[in-house]
This record gives sequence, C-alpha cells and structure tokens, in this order.
Amino acid sequence: MPLPEVFLDQIKNPDNFLVCFPRSGSRWLMLLLADLVNQQLGKDPAALYSQQIEFEADRASRPTRCLPVGQLIPNAYLGSRRSPERATEIIRPLFKSHNLVQPWQRSEGFVIYLFRRPDNCLYSYYNHLKAKGRKAVEGVDIDSFFPRFLSQWEAHVSLALTAAQLNPERILFLEYQRKQPFHWKQLQLAAYRIGLVPTKEQLTKASRRFSKFLAAINRGGDHTYERSRNVRIRQFLSPETVDLMETVTGVTYKEASKSARFQLRTRRRFLRESSFLSER
Repeated sequence: MPLPEVFLDQIKNPDNFLVCFPRSGSRWLMLLLADLVNQQLGKDPAALYSQQIEFEADRASRPTRCLPVGQLIPNAYLGSRRSPERATEIIRPLFKSHNLVQPWQRSEGFVIYLFRRPDNCLYSYYNHLKAKGRKAVEGVDIDSFFPRFLSQWEAHVSLALTAAQLNPERILFLEYQRKQPFHWKQLQLAAYRIGLVPTKEQLTKASRRFSKFLAAINRGGDHTYERSRNVRIRQFLSPETVDLMETVTGVTYKEASKSARFQLRTRRRFLRESSFLSER
C-alpha cells in the first residue's frame, strides 16, 4: 500500500519505521513501546489499556493520563508527523507503515520489521476483513482467501530479507511469538532501535501489564480462538491449502525466522555497540 504524498514529502533522514504485512503485530508492539515511553516520562501507562484508547490518535475531548500510541508512533497513512515534544526528547521518530520500499528509499533510519507465521497472519487478516465488512471477503471462504494472499505475504517478507542483505544494520526482524506476541528481549531490542533505554524493571512491568490486557480482551465474548495468540490454524484449512502455503511461503518464512533468531541471540552485542548496555 503506497504511502500518501503528503507524508512522503515530509520524510526526513533520521526517521525510523515500524513495517509489517497487515495483522503481524504492529498494534501490540506499538502499545508496548508506548508503555515504556510513558514510564520514562513519569506518566501512568495503565491508562493505555483501560479503554483501548491506545489504538486511536489522541482526541482533545478525551482526557488522558498518558501519551497515547497514536501520538507517539503516528500512522504514516494518516499523513501526520505530529509527536509530543516531551516524547521526541527521549525517542527517535518512529512511524507505522505497511510499505517498506518508500521509507527505505527516502530515509536512512532503522526499520523494525515484524512478521508472523503465514497461516496465523492470513487467518487473522481474513477474520479482520470479515468483521469490517470488506468486499475482499464477501462470499469468500478461508480456502479461497488464502491462495489470493499467500503470494502477497511472501513478497512482503522477501522484500525485507532482500533489504537486510543490502544493509543488515538498518533492519531488525521481530517474529510474532506463540503465546504472547513479543517477549521482553524483543521489546528491549525494538526500544534500543529508537533510542529508548528501558531498565529490566520497566520492561517487566510493560510485559506484565500487556499480558493482563490480553487476558482481559480474551475473557468472555465469542472468539474462534484467542486474540493475539498463534494457535493451530491449519485445522481450519483444507490439505490443499496447507500444501500450497508450504510451497509458496515455506522457504521465506524459515529464512525470516532464522534472521530474527540470530539477531535475538546476538542482541547483547548490538546493545554493547550502541553504547547503551548495562547489567540487566
């Protein structure tokens, strides 16, 4: 999805981007990073979770005890660069985008690239589009939906892998986890990428608040499976769809997962090279 020209014209060299294929965890990582920023600003991060106001840009008519995600990490598709001055004093500019090429070409900043198992990602995307009443899934079953989007998922992740080959220092791969989208070590790496230096205590507090929030949104209601969790989606797919998924995305997924694991294993070296490492 191309970014709007009004935003592209404002991109600056130091800008950083959080990029992913839809339904790959950007919503959750943004919330976790906002928790850390608010902790460092002395604000109450609990307010982020109270009524899910974290997924909207701040509204002047709605008082809040913390800086919401929409201000701290603006959505590039909304064309806005606004960010509170207090936040820019402690973090580098970070914008959410599904497009990798345009930010990569126009900025020299970091890219935090999120990816998720293709079966979980596309199953979540399918149900999201159904809930929104989108025409893309009107009268379409899951086995008809997957073949249409598997190649798009593969192309998106392959592009990130190619970018990493060109300049591995500019891109961080984070893989969506099974029980909880991102654990504290992944959060630490993402935070350091944007100049935020959280303590182990702050990371732990953010992760615990986030876990309680996920438990709350999954409590009750009519869910086919627990939101935010990677579960066994293949039971909902035909054998033909599973085989096609392995053929189209198998190699790419394994390569991306390998890159993410390597960066996680060597994270202390990255933190040390960033001159931020302390005993944690």
